[in-house]
Formats: sequence, structure tokens, C-alpha cells
Amino acid sequence: MLLSKLGYYVRMSSGVVSLLRTPPHADPDGVIRQQMEKREENFLELARRAIFSNPANPYHQMFQLAGCGYQDLAEAVRRDGLEATLAVLHRQGVYLSHDEFKRKKPLRRSNREIPTGPDSFSNPLLKRGTVTSSGGSRSAGTKARKSAPEWRHWEAYLALIFREFGVIGRPHIQLKPGLPSGDGILFPISSARLGCPIVKWFSNYARALDSTHYQTATRCLVGLARLYGVRVPFPTYLPPNDFTPVAEWITRRGRTGAPCVVNCHTSPAVRVAAAAAQKRLDIRGVTIVVGGETLTDAKRRVIEATGAEVFPQYPISEIGPIAWACRQMKSGNRGHLFHDSVAVVSYPRTAPLSGAEVSSLLFTTLLPSAGLVLINAEMDDAGVLDRTACGAPSAAPALPPRSATSSATGS
Repeated sequence: MLLSKLGYYVRMSSGVVSLLRTPPHADPDGVIRQQMEKREENFLELARRAIFSNPANPYHQMFQLAGCGYQDLAEAVRRDGLEATLAVLHRQGVYLSHDEFKRKKPLRRSNREIPTGPDSFSNPLLKRGTVTSSGGSRSAGTKARKSAPEWRHWEAYLALIFREFGVIGRPHIQLKPGLPSGDGILFPISSARLGCPIVKWFSNYARALDSTHYQTATRCLVGLARLYGVRVPFPTYLPPNDFTPVAEWITRRGRTGAPCVVNCHTSPAVRVAAAAAQKRLDIRGVTIVVGGETLTDAKRRVIEATGAEVFPQYPISEIGPIAWACRQMKSGNRGHLFHDSVAVVSYPRTAPLSGAEVSSLLFTTLLPSAGLVLINAEMDDAGVLDRTACGAPSAAPALPPRSATSSATGS
């Protein structure tokens, strides 16, 4: 156990240093535009190198059982398009259910069990990177490796989003846990590198005895970032079940004439808004960006009743950013899909608890730097894929005026 934790910390430190040593993209628009132009080529190259050249990969056997070789796949993508080909592959058995991905049930196709392990879907082309963990709200948390090139690509999105929302120069804070979730340390590094340093980091991480080593490691990584000249604050841990300090800090900062930008998960954002309402604190004008769970209409009402505005993002720990609302999306749980890094198709299925038919989302990773190589992987999320003309800036290729959008919710 001790050696495992030491290995984890070494990988995290190495990944953070790799990111700190690599500057952000000078032309984020150009990077995303280039990836859009190459998305089908990227998918095919990733499939060729990580799946078809690797008989141990579970997808290798799925393609064999489906009677689909690499040339068949390439011809189908070039003839019919990526999403249409993925829909056909799903019907032919090339997919991962959520329980199969989480290894809760065996992976079986055509009465044959296909062996899987903890690293079966890891990208073999990556040599190192940070390790992040999913929250595990509906299942056991899953660890995924994030390479510096993959995180730099996320920074390209972030640069466009900061520009879209006009938040450069405003004070930014975050309400997120530290390790083992890597986002708590990686996001403020990227935000600072893009000219929007996090000025305050609140964490609602439980003060359990077994979390002490994570808190110590988090402080060490903050110190490491500071050695490289990147301004990252040390986390301030909140009292148990008390979000009032966050609302009070936002109120004090708002009195200076500069409303904050808050990045956090959805439920903590609701708790902050509720604390502000209860204490009659003024957080009007604050922009809150939430993720990690669905922004329901009820949760949106609680936040907006304080005079704050809220916008959802849709990341998945194992995959990365999926979608982000633009400035015009002020209702629902919607966001523009990042088509250059992920392909999404859907199929109808019955939700296990409600019995209702939902549109289940299937995700395929496209970037050569993706931590996991996934084709038609189900993450237990449902949503609607449509197109919208919302007026987002055409200069931002990740947020085009007409883009597919999804309102994704856990089912």
C-alpha cells in the first residue's frame, strides 16, 4: 500500500512538472481548428496503433468478432463519416457498457468472455502523466492518466471560454477538493497560465485521518507550482457541512467592485447560494461555473435567486471535457460539444431505476494524447444531441454558432 501511494505521488509530481515545463498553446483557435480538420484521421490512427496493433486490447477482439478489420473501419469512416460508423459498430457489438467499463460485470460478446484489467483501456502511446480520479458518485471512482499534451489541449478550450465569458481580469476562486482528484491542482495551474489566476481555493475535503497524506501531497504540489512561478493558492479547508465562509468571502470581494468567477461542482454551488440567502449576503453579479453533476432546474433556481449567474460544464474524469455552455445558454443543462476531442452518439435504453426510456450517450476518444482509448463507451449518462444557433462567437471553433449540444444527466 505504501509503495502504491509513493508511486502515485511520483507520477503526479512528474505529470505536474511536465505540464509546468510546457507552455500553453500560443494559438488555441488554430489548435482546435486543426484537430477538427483531422478528427477522423486522428481516430483511425489511434485505433490502428492502440487497438488493431495490440491483440491484448479488448476492442481488438470486439472488432474481430464483429468481422471488422482496420481497412474495413477506415473505408467506413471515409465513406459514411465517423458518427455513422460508430452507430453501426455499436449495433455490431463494438462498445462498452458502463458496468463493463467499471468491471462490475464480465465483458461478453458472441458468448465469449473477453478478459479486461485495470489498464486494459489505457492509451499505450502515453509514457507518463498525472493521475486523476472520478468522484464515484454512482460507482467506484476510476483512475485515469492525464498527459501534459492532453491537459494543454484542455487549456486551449479554457482560453476560448475565458474569452467568450469576458472573465480575464476578474478575481477567480475555486471550491474543489485536492488530491486524489487531480483537477483541484491542475485547474488553477492552467487558469494562472492563461492570465486568470485563482486567488482563493476553498476545499470541502473531509478532515478524515486517512486524508492527511492527500492534504500534505496537495500542499507539496502547490509549492512545486510556485517554484515554477505559477501562482496557485494553498487550499483553505471548510468546516464540516458549512459553506458560509465561501459566501462571506465572495461578498467581501464583491464590495470592491469586482464580482468573482467561481469554479466548483454543482451541489457545493447550491450550498454556497443557500448560505448566502440564509445569511442575507450579497453575491449578485457572481459568475458560477459548475460541473460534476447535472445542473437541474431546481438547483439553477436556488443559485439564480441570489443574483448570481450559473453556467454548466460537462467533464468526465475518465475522458476529459465533453461540453461547455456558452454565454447564451442560460437555461437547462446544455453545452457545446467539443467535437475535435470526442465523438458522441446515442441509443435508446431503459433506465434501471425509473423504467423510462432514455437516450444513452456513448463516447469515443479521438486525441492521440487521450489517457484512455475508448470506442462507444457508456458512462451512465443520458442526454439529447441536437443543433442550435445560439450566437456564440464564430471566432471560437470550440463554440461554433451551430453546434451539437447535449443536456447530459445521470440516469
